[in-house]
Amino acid sequence: MSDIALIPLLAFQEDGKYLAFVDGNPGLFYLLIVNVNNENDSEKITTSENPINFEICKSLKDLFTSLSIPNHFCSATDMGSTKHFINSNISININEVILFIFAEIDGFSVFEYCYTKLGYEYKKSRTVKWDSKKPLKALQHEILVSCNPKKIIFQKSKLELSMKALKSALKPIEFIVVENTPILPKHVTEISKWFFNSFNNSKFHVIPTISRTYRIIVIIGTIQWLIISADVYDRLPFNTSVEVTKLFQKVSMLQYNSKTKKCDTLYDLKNPTKCHKIKIIFNIDEQHFPSLKIEEIIIPSIKMLPQNLEKNFNEKIPVIGFYDISSVICVYNEINEKYEFLCEWNGLFGKELFIDFTEEKPQYNTNNIEPLKTDLSSFVYDLIKIMSMPVDTIIIDEKWKFAITSNEDHPVLNEFDNFDRRKTAASPAFLMAMLLQEHRKIIKAKTGKKPKRIGFCLFDDFTPDESKRVKEQLQESCTLIKIQCCFI
Repeated sequence: MSDIALIPLLAFQEDGKYLAFVDGNPGLFYLLIVNVNNENDSEKITTSENPINFEICKSLKDLFTSLSIPNHFCSATDMGSTKHFINSNISININEVILFIFAEIDGFSVFEYCYTKLGYEYKKSRTVKWDSKKPLKALQHEILVSCNPKKIIFQKSKLELSMKALKSALKPIEFIVVENTPILPKHVTEISKWFFNSFNNSKFHVIPTISRTYRIIVIIGTIQWLIISADVYDRLPFNTSVEVTKLFQKVSMLQYNSKTKKCDTLYDLKNPTKCHKIKIIFNIDEQHFPSLKIEEIIIPSIKMLPQNLEKNFNEKIPVIGFYDISSVICVYNEINEKYEFLCEWNGLFGKELFIDFTEEKPQYNTNNIEPLKTDLSSFVYDLIKIMSMPVDTIIIDEKWKFAITSNEDHPVLNEFDNFDRRKTAASPAFLMAMLLQEHRKIIKAKTGKKPKRIGFCLFDDFTPDESKRVKEQLQESCTLIKIQCCFI
């Protein structure tokens, strides 16, 4: 099979980048172990958009799996720790602690591990400053802090003076000095034993931790909102999820590059629109492969609105349901004698309640918003949320690009940039009246009748006081456009 031709190129290398365990028969690779390179290597081979290291590892993983070749990916940090455990042939009991110490020019890097039935679990790390004038007792306290290590592994250093001071400070704890050797076949062999029988071969295994910092952000216009962080040394597997508004246009997975001090985008996902909210799920498996996916959320109470209206509401007037930053419209179909979602308002899923003031005639949609390009200072949204707050304690949301101000007549005003770039302000009730006018226009176009009375339904989880404030201001909005309302 010609596709296997590249595998011999990944046989054991002295630099430790690529490793392979060979099962006796020439050319037969029974287990392949690939080191997930550090960022220091990744910039040597990059594409214009994505770090090639991630792409290479994913491609190799898929190839090996398709060829039924058992494989395992690990980080340089975990591989280095495992290597030192093997070199020292260390053995301790469950729940006992061991310290790794590395000498730096002006101090020590200390890594604390606890042995468990699954292997060595990373606990914490610290940097300890040192000079020849520091008392040994103080050095001991800063290195040990509150832990009581059974043994200490020290990577041999050319800084002999610091090593002697360290040994003196940490007596009588067993002090093991190891060479910083390259990855050797014996290391690969031990890792392979764990790979095929982890239960009985955890003696040198290091429970994997995240080797690179990840950030998950959501984007609309120039707004970038951090929703998930996965940091170096967080334990793997890493699994988390968060529910967010469908307001955002896309979700991005970023990876921090310590060299450039910037985040590289690994990939983007476009937000679905056929839902009420979205659930963002971010995972990093034990082999350091990140995954990002989006699940659509349908709110049951919204889905059941037409049926509930038919059972519990007799007026047969149009009903507007508010949720998050969106609304849905239900109208009574005289022919079918039942309530239906208005397709012209995106049916079950509704539309976002946005007012776009970038043009002389306000628009009631997000069509003019380009991801990472459009400044939202001329857009007004989140009005229901603002209405729910006490006028004297409006909590500013970081996603708002409009300002909250006030004057003698209005305790709360939304200030935004008008189409001519002048600052303009209006009350939430007035702005909501504009949105309700748009709702009424759509309802009239569908039914042929201009509604004189509409019903409101609030789906957000408001407290009684919050609900009261929203209802009062919706009533004010209706008064402005001369329409009656009721609440369901």
